[in-house]
Amino acid sequence: MKISTVTILTASIVFFMSMVPLVATGQTIPEMLDGQWFSVKASVSGYGDFFLDRADTKGGGSDSGFYIYTTYDAGLDQFSMTACSPLPNSLAYSASTVPSISVNDVYGDLEVKQVWDFFNVYDKTSGFLRFSSKSGDYINVIPILLMTVKVDGSTLKSASFKSLGCIGYWSAGSSNNTRGSCKLSGKTVAFDKVPIGARLACIP
Repeated sequence: MKISTVTILTASIVFFMSMVPLVATGQTIPEMLDGQWFSVKASVSGYGDFFLDRADTKGGGSDSGFYIYTTYDAGLDQFSMTACSPLPNSLAYSASTVPSISVNDVYGDLEVKQVWDFFNVYDKTSGFLRFSSKSGDYINVIPILLMTVKVDGSTLKSASFKSLGCIGYWSAGSSNNTRGSCKLSGKTVAFDKVPIGARLACIP
C-alpha cells in the first residue's frame, strides 16, 4: 500500500509534538517573590521614654546586617515576611514573622512597582516587623513599602524596597524607649550569600 507524503509528514509532526515537553507558563510577579531573600537596613529616629510618658530625650539608631525572607501563598493570595536578625556575639539568628499581608493590601501586586501597606496589617493584627540590633535592643517597624521589581520576561532579575512612611520603636529591654519615624530598605540577595544561621532560623 502506497502511503502519501502528506500522511508521513502529518505522522512525523504528531510524533515530534509528543516528544516535546509542555512549556510551563511564566510566573507572575507575586510568584517570583516567593522564596526570595532581601538584605535589609533599618533605622529609627524619635523621642522617649514612651512608657514613662516623657519626650525629653532624643533616641533611636540604625543598624544593618538583617535579612527578610518572603513567601507567597497562591492559594490564600497572601505574602509573609520573616525578619532575620543576628544574635549578639553569635553566628545564630533569630526569626520574627509579621502576620501575612493580603494582596488586597499590596497595591499593584502584578506590576513592577507595588505599595505594600503594613499600616493596614497593623490595624487588623497589631503585627509589625521586628529586628534585633547588635546591641541587643529591638527595632520594631510598621512601614508602607515601595517594592520595585526588575524582570527579564518571566524571570526575576532583582527586587528592592524602601519605606514611603514608617512608624518605629527602638526598644531596650522590655521598654519602648523611643517612638518616632523609621526607615527600612532592602534588596534581593543570592541564596548562597545569606549566612547559614539566617537560613536555618528563617526558612519555614
